[in-house]
Amino acid sequence: MADEVVIIGAGLAGLSAAVELTSRGVEVIALEASSRPGGKLDGYRDADGDPVEHGMHGFWTQYRNLFDVVRRAGIPDSVFSEPVRTSYLHEDGRVSSLKSGPVSLPSPLFLLREMSGMSGLGPVDMLSAAAVFAPAFGFDHARDYARFDDVSLLAYLRRRGATKALHRVAIEPLARSLGFTDAGHLSAAAFLSALSFYVVAREHDIDMRVATGNPAETIIDPMVDYINSHGGEVRFGQRVTRLETDGDDDRIHAAVVGSTIAPSELRVPTALLSSGLPTREEAPDGSAVIVRLVGGVPTALSARCTHMGGPVDYRSAEADLYCPWHGGVYDVDGLVVAGPPPTALPSLPARLDGDDVVITLGGASESEVEGAAFILATEVAGAREIVAASDELRERPQYRQVLDLETTSSVVVRMWLDRDMPEELVAAVLTRPEVVDVFFVVSRMQDELRSVPGSVVEAHCYVVDDRMHLTDDEWVDLVTDELGARIPAVRVATVEKAHVSRHLGDFTLFSPGSDDYRPGVRGPMTNLFLAGDWLRTSEPHWYMERAVATGREAAAAILEGMGLGAPEIIPAKSAPVFIRLARGVSGAGQKLDGFVRSLLGVERP
Repeated sequence: MADEVVIIGAGLAGLSAAVELTSRGVEVIALEASSRPGGKLDGYRDADGDPVEHGMHGFWTQYRNLFDVVRRAGIPDSVFSEPVRTSYLHEDGRVSSLKSGPVSLPSPLFLLREMSGMSGLGPVDMLSAAAVFAPAFGFDHARDYARFDDVSLLAYLRRRGATKALHRVAIEPLARSLGFTDAGHLSAAAFLSALSFYVVAREHDIDMRVATGNPAETIIDPMVDYINSHGGEVRFGQRVTRLETDGDDDRIHAAVVGSTIAPSELRVPTALLSSGLPTREEAPDGSAVIVRLVGGVPTALSARCTHMGGPVDYRSAEADLYCPWHGGVYDVDGLVVAGPPPTALPSLPARLDGDDVVITLGGASESEVEGAAFILATEVAGAREIVAASDELRERPQYRQVLDLETTSSVVVRMWLDRDMPEELVAAVLTRPEVVDVFFVVSRMQDELRSVPGSVVEAHCYVVDDRMHLTDDEWVDLVTDELGARIPAVRVATVEKAHVSRHLGDFTLFSPGSDDYRPGVRGPMTNLFLAGDWLRTSEPHWYMERAVATGREAAAAILEGMGLGAPEIIPAKSAPVFIRLARGVSGAGQKLDGFVRSLLGVERP
């Protein structure tokens, strides 16, 4: 059996595990299905060379494992901004900053103070807010999660007597920005735990940083370079279809890699190729080719750069093929001219059929990648597919329950506007959201966009299942209409360019009761470990921090087995002292309440 550790998925969880392992001399092979690493931190550059991302990400002070791994990979702290101003954007256009203000109040009182000034909230609403937030104030992840997980946030609000105004104006925006779904589909435990992690553990404000450049280039690519330079290897276009055992039902023997693209054909009318110049064409499955027709002879090349899988296209001025990600240059025959690509662009079978050039894409082939240990670090959808196709995993309840995990979708609209935004706007959560949930002025965050005339803005839309069919133009209209009603500059601005990104089933959904069927990092297969933000954890880590922490935990388990010493998994930041005291009082009160009820024979409501 091979000695390498095989990591399935090169998102943040898989890369974090790989950094930990390679830093201690362990050989790693990371298999990534797509042409790029990074998962939700991936990005690209458009035809103008401008950066476009999966979506802006906040790097919170609480992401202590993430920052530790990034530093271990040699990435300087300068790739992250200073804390950015986070605000509420109200229906009337007023912006209220989520900072402590002139009088420093401890968390979460500063948040309650900001909420008290929201349009449409009165004294009765704020009294109900105190009842809603009380469990978050004393929330203990290990103690209280099970207590609230079977209840939706919407049902929890009703039980706590939350007013409709409080729900619509304040809680729903928080639910969407913390859970990427509405209150009816979010576990109350997930909301309270995330609120405790992101807000209660803070001293006086919401402290969020962002990447000063495209995170695909400033964070993910350096992590891959570190892994490759320390005895690891990250392979792209390697979709793992299942895991196999070999005589020992408790150990994984190999990851089976199938063809990334199912066998298919792409037809390109010869009329489009009459110039004889290379033309980039996309297949319905998203793959792309460079096709030419010279003297009646068709040729086709993969349009994926052999360096890091970037999008190759023809440049007429230079008469070459170019990848903007890292400056890879090829001649029109696909041979390397300059830059980092290690090999020529692969040729694809092409033939004439009447008035079309027919290009054969993909092929039905499988190969095995053997390893001593395996880390499954894909997103939820990938994990479900692998478990469903792997007999030994599907038969075990600890893995089969992954099939019940759910996801939620999002749409991100990045726009180049000819007007600047109000000075107080940088990052904002919308109160009473209709389509847009979170809004960023990217040109105030990323260095290379600061000099852009006007502004670059990005809107995140999370409750979108019934709108995924809309066209790009319709999405831009929806976003500009809602933002324009609150921001006069948007109302009169011209949209000079826009990118609409649809992410179907991309976010983990923490639905009511779902914690019962979330696996942990370890399971019954002795050399298989899981990593990702969708796992159950004992620490209240959330999203990117949970992905990194579970990746480190999986690496730690492997390193312990090798006798190489395990990395420290940094616990979540402790709440301020007076909150910890309140938790103690709350816990004692609950025990006393339970004791009295048991004496009286009264059931807990």
